[in-house]
Amino acid sequence: MSEPASASNQTVSAYQDAEHKHGLIAARIDRLPLGSTQFLLAAIMQITWGLVVALDLVFSRIYPFIWEPRGLITSFDFDLLLVFNTGVGILIGEYGLGLIADKFGRRPVLILSALFAGGFIWEIAFSNSFWPLMAWNTLYAVGVGGALSVVNTYMHEIAPISKRGQLALRTQLIALVLSAVIGSVPAFFWIPQHYQWVLFLDAALPLFIVIPLVVIFVPESPRWLAAKGRFDQADRTVRKWELKASRTRQLAEPQPVEATVTEKVPSRELFTGTYGRRTILLAGVWFLAYGGMIYGQGSYLSLFLVGTDHFDAHQLFAQGLISGLVAAAVFLIFSNVGERVERKTIIVAGCVVYLIGGCLLPFTHGVNGPFILAVVMQLGEYIFFMNLYSYTALSYPTRLRSAGTGWTDGIGHCGSTLSPLIAGPLFTATAASMNYGWFIWILLPGTFIPGLLIMIFGKRQSGRPLEMLAG
Repeated sequence: MSEPASASNQTVSAYQDAEHKHGLIAARIDRLPLGSTQFLLAAIMQITWGLVVALDLVFSRIYPFIWEPRGLITSFDFDLLLVFNTGVGILIGEYGLGLIADKFGRRPVLILSALFAGGFIWEIAFSNSFWPLMAWNTLYAVGVGGALSVVNTYMHEIAPISKRGQLALRTQLIALVLSAVIGSVPAFFWIPQHYQWVLFLDAALPLFIVIPLVVIFVPESPRWLAAKGRFDQADRTVRKWELKASRTRQLAEPQPVEATVTEKVPSRELFTGTYGRRTILLAGVWFLAYGGMIYGQGSYLSLFLVGTDHFDAHQLFAQGLISGLVAAAVFLIFSNVGERVERKTIIVAGCVVYLIGGCLLPFTHGVNGPFILAVVMQLGEYIFFMNLYSYTALSYPTRLRSAGTGWTDGIGHCGSTLSPLIAGPLFTATAASMNYGWFIWILLPGTFIPGLLIMIFGKRQSGRPLEMLAG
């Protein structure tokens, strides 16, 4: 005898039907071949990354040539500006805009991020005192944080299972080249005489390139739409992709996966159970890496190269450009590896490359040797953090993906406060002895321990559906 229909049974049945539809949308995306559709959208994500994240630490690139020699900003002021730029501002952007992305969609947050980044950086060109610089550096960093929380989230939500690594590596080189070119070439020609032009260019690129690209070409993530129960919209987007792909090959039958549908963003899940453990691990890894390998190095490497090895502005910015181009070439070469090598293994390999360059740099003098070793260090850094961003985005379900990425990476950015609090004093205190205290900090707690944590506790991710990875 069949069970009588009731409001409760109908609710359960409707919920199960919604979960099935979500799982079917995910399966239809996963079975698609890797083609121009995915490459175009992923490329736009990486253009967004490159043009917005290139603004990160722009103040520290200008400071040694403008505000420090003019005595306008003290070293203590500089440290505070770094804390609010790379810590507070990015945390607000990553967590705040990350929550908005999980609640209202990926697409509007990409636009908001570009608006914040471009709209609040050009004012720095007219600011020479602490408080205005504090305001503008913090506000534009909110946009940088928003882009960090959404770019990799969106890219992996449109990627087929077997081609996730290939799509990421081949398009991430776009971000590396753009950030290297934007961060180095204008500075090479315009700093110190026309440093304002650098800031005007930094403002224009997200406003006049990123926003039009997103508005014209980027649909809302169909995975996110399905997770919110908006199946008709998700179906229309996926159907277009399927029609285009079916012109060249027959598509396999989709096998629905388990998936959850919810209008809310259940952020409490980030701090309990399985996701709580992942949040603790990833926040700890990001926190140490930002305090050491990333900002602990990034905030003071230029001072080391200028002060110890007597780099001039041209040599310094050329080193940054070459680092980005070398990393892009390496990413292109290894993009064919795809999902055959675990992402956690690649992250650990980045730490090893960084440690090799960092251990040799204090014992090498002149310009050529330090130039090469600085490139090696930054190559290791790029391998580490670009893959860790992907790893972080893949660690959470669709309903939490942007918030999880924003929370862990955002808390991690607070590790940037360790740069002026620990890395800076160690750099200054051991300046007469090749800054050995600073090197110990960025290499051991800042690189070795994060790599060790990922190696021991990191989760395998290769070749599994996005929804199962987060289970």
